[in-house]
Amino acid sequence: MRQFFKKALAVVLTGVLLAGASISAAAAPQELSVTPTVASGEAAVEGDVITLTEGKAATVAFQPSQELDIIEYQYSLAQSADTNETIVDVTDWETADSLVPAYSFSGLKEGTYQITLTLTENTGYTTVFQKEYTVKVQAAPVPVTVAPAVVSGKADISGDVITLTEGTAATIAFQPSPALDIFGYQHSFRQPESTLSLIEDVTDWETADTLVPTYFFSGELKEGTYQIALTLTENTGYTTVFEKEYTVQVVASEPEEPETPDVVIDQDKDVPQVSLGMDQAELAESLLTEEEINAGAQIVISVEKAELSEQQKELFQNAMSGYQEGVYLDISLFKVLNDQSAAITETKKPIRLTISIPEELRKDGRTFVIYREHNGVVELLKDLDNDPATVTIESGQFSVFALAYSDGQAGVSSGEAGSSSASGSSGGSSNDKYVPTGDGFPAAVVSAVLLISAALVLVLVKGKRGKASE
Repeated sequence: MRQFFKKALAVVLTGVLLAGASISAAAAPQELSVTPTVASGEAAVEGDVITLTEGKAATVAFQPSQELDIIEYQYSLAQSADTNETIVDVTDWETADSLVPAYSFSGLKEGTYQITLTLTENTGYTTVFQKEYTVKVQAAPVPVTVAPAVVSGKADISGDVITLTEGTAATIAFQPSPALDIFGYQHSFRQPESTLSLIEDVTDWETADTLVPTYFFSGELKEGTYQIALTLTENTGYTTVFEKEYTVQVVASEPEEPETPDVVIDQDKDVPQVSLGMDQAELAESLLTEEEINAGAQIVISVEKAELSEQQKELFQNAMSGYQEGVYLDISLFKVLNDQSAAITETKKPIRLTISIPEELRKDGRTFVIYREHNGVVELLKDLDNDPATVTIESGQFSVFALAYSDGQAGVSSGEAGSSSASGSSGGSSNDKYVPTGDGFPAAVVSAVLLISAALVLVLVKGKRGKASE
């Protein structure tokens, strides 16, 4: 009987439910998910972890996966009392079509907090979502600058522009300041794919105390402009401390200027100062081949006080018509290559030298000239400047030079002094020569004697012929 009653009651209750009687049950809660998203500011969301940056404000919205008629939501935050004002409810209750809980985070200090969110549907008693989130606040990144510097090779760096020369390799290091515990970096290049292998990462990961991103740029990079974006990441694993873009330019190489050899004037202390009165490159053309110049040849001008032989003394004395001897100089040229020295006594083109007149020889109205003896021939070299303290000459022969002077009208001018036998040129200027005859007399005197003798012979011959005709 009891079993029958129970069955009958069950049937009745079931029938009532099916018939829609006054006994009712609440609707089952719908499954719901919520996705935190950054609405503004600096923040990162990964799963249930929201990461903020100390000193940086951020607004995070908790977007439900379905638009439900939510009439209430609650949150609780496990935090110290002094952070209560740093989290503000900024949910839009007025204009939003559906409720999206949103919070503004500002001024939070580094640490970890727990936030529990509860949403209640419009049934008035059905909880449809409840979840706990971890809110982390990381220390603000230290301001970082990166200074590109040339480690090797040839490159110019100006601000964010790195200029390379086509055909010339260069290694450039991007040195962070200050030195941070950087555990990773990334770079990207906007460039043709064919150039990717021409830029090599050569960063020292093994022995360097701090990470300094370093790149090798091959000399095969062609002329053009490339972009390199560099990103450094600190050891927190998620804090980007530096991000910047650089412009890498490759310009065509310019023809190299020919090297100019060194010119050294090696002179004794007790002789007049001698200086080069022409361009060194022009001098090199007169003395050296292109191969010698490229090999690093050096030109040495040696100036010493000359020690004259008796024959040289006689040559100079006979040539210095109306001039007094001042100083005798031995001026020699040498080319030095690979520690080997070779004397140069004659040059293809004349070399201009300026000789300073010693103070003790200078005098108002005094005229100075230069005589040069070379291979037994003395020649007067004209003064090419108007400076009373110097004498400038051009010479293509080098041996013994004499600085001479006159206080009167002897020689009239620097270009008219000396023997007047023959006119020649040395160093591109007209000069007077004295040619020795071997017996100690000037050539002009010998010539005059010969002419007079010939005339006397001619007179005697005519006299004899006249007597014979009588």
